[in-house]
Amino acid sequence: MGAMNLLVHLARLLNVVPVPLLDTQSQMLRARAVIEANRLGVFETLAAAPQGLTADEVAHELNISPAGSLVLLTALAGVGYLRQRRGRFVNGRWVKHWLLNPRYSLKNFLLVQSHSWQRLNDLGAVIESGRPVRDYYHDPAITPAESETFSEAMRDLSRLLLPEFLKRARLPAGARRLLDIGGGHGDYGRALARRHPGLAPTVLDLEHQIRAAQRAVEAKGDPLDVEFRVGDALTADLGTDWDVLLMVNLVHIFSPDQNGALFRRAREALRPGGVLLIVDQLLGVSRTRDGVAALISLNMFSIGGRCYRWQELERLLREAGFRHVRLKPFSVTVASSLVEAWT
Repeated sequence: MGAMNLLVHLARLLNVVPVPLLDTQSQMLRARAVIEANRLGVFETLAAAPQGLTADEVAHELNISPAGSLVLLTALAGVGYLRQRRGRFVNGRWVKHWLLNPRYSLKNFLLVQSHSWQRLNDLGAVIESGRPVRDYYHDPAITPAESETFSEAMRDLSRLLLPEFLKRARLPAGARRLLDIGGGHGDYGRALARRHPGLAPTVLDLEHQIRAAQRAVEAKGDPLDVEFRVGDALTADLGTDWDVLLMVNLVHIFSPDQNGALFRRAREALRPGGVLLIVDQLLGVSRTRDGVAALISLNMFSIGGRCYRWQELERLLREAGFRHVRLKPFSVTVASSLVEAWT
């Protein structure tokens, strides 16, 4: 598969293959095959059988049709997610590393991608009207199960981002109080508190996200306490005298006006010498990151937000009263960046 992918990449560069067809039919079906296999539990089922399973055996285990099982497994083998040996299927290395390894698993994030897929059915209408079809942040129709999945998906993502974040995040000397706005599971605050003894993290998020986070803490336990507060990032009283404010993958949910107002409230909530730490996907950082951020921006536009150019974000922060704003890109394997805004 590696050699084939390299050949396809070179053919794309030389413009000798029908790129629009590859980017629509092929990519669409590849994505949907992985999403559905993840949802159905195909990869876990195969992991429980090191010798591999036939399509009929997978169908029996998952209570799906034998014909559907064969078509799905063959497609996944064709794009490298599975390997096929004498009619038996086993997981490929991508699945083992990125979906089954607890340290790196993106299983829950792929479940959220299933919801995104459905929402993007209305992307054409959103582009034509300029208005989102769903306010995902405030949607009252979100069920407890969806909240649980979203919270766990953000934990999946945090495992990728936290090492890069911790390398770059700088806190005021002697920082004691941290407010993670829209922080859900609270893993970023916990990680910073481990690095900075005496730092007490608080998470502010919507009620359904706070409940999901509390259930996760009760189920898994955590030696470090995090205070959870229910509140809307756009309207809640943020309080005062915080040393650190944190916004991870939050800015891209909101419009420029909403972010401008949020940054002003954040500035007022920080003590002199405090810092606002923003982690998000930004445009205008590098060509490699721009390609990823532009597609994420299209997704966020469908719910009323978008990814921002670094220069635009810097302007909004300075207009809100932050004096020192600094960009710290993560490594190229992660399409996010850290922005520090100091009072």
